[in-house]
Amino acid sequence: MKLKLIKIINETEDTKSLKFSRDKSFNFKPGQFMVFILKDIEGDFRRAYSISTSPDEKEFFEITIKETPNGRASNIFLKETKINDEFEALGPYGIFTYNNENVKNIVHIAAGSGIAPIRSIIYYILKNKPEIKQTLIFSNKTERDIIYKKEFESLQIEKVFTLTRENHKDHKNGRIDKNLLKDYIKDSALYFICGPPLFVDSMVNELKSLNVRQEQIKTERYD
Repeated sequence: MKLKLIKIINETEDTKSLKFSRDKSFNFKPGQFMVFILKDIEGDFRRAYSISTSPDEKEFFEITIKETPNGRASNIFLKETKINDEFEALGPYGIFTYNNENVKNIVHIAAGSGIAPIRSIIYYILKNKPEIKQTLIFSNKTERDIIYKKEFESLQIEKVFTLTRENHKDHKNGRIDKNLLKDYIKDSALYFICGPPLFVDSMVNELKSLNVRQEQIKTERYD
């Protein structure tokens, strides 16, 4: 499908959200991703990006991209792309989704740009399942790196921001570990985890050490 870029939003110093117009026939589940077909001097390649907005936004959807050193796709999207540019994309794909499970609590655990699909899930649940209590545990290097910070602060969910390279009086300091997670373990809750592979694997191991069952855990790994 062809996607037309209609807005570029600066989220942090190295992260932007790209808003695309959405055809009425295009449907997706919260948490799914698109595969973009791109081209640079090295040739054609494909890159997957999670949709960071809820399916309830009928006229547009967004992807959120963090700049990566020598990143072919991020270089195109963050440095070369202009409003009204069109992109070829495939999708949606993915099983890291909220499927209207009947639960009382959902705990989201994210690092960096791994927050993108979780943002989609959070907004979908707030509108369609407001009775579910949501907790967000979000790890970043510094406060300036927290994507959607002001936006999340206004939401009626429980929020825990953790910083690994900066001490801040308003946030937790250090990495997310068992001692932090144990305060947010809920009976029969669902746990959505997204971020770099080592982060995701660590969070899964920590949850299991706290007697969370594998079937309660959903993961997405960002390479």
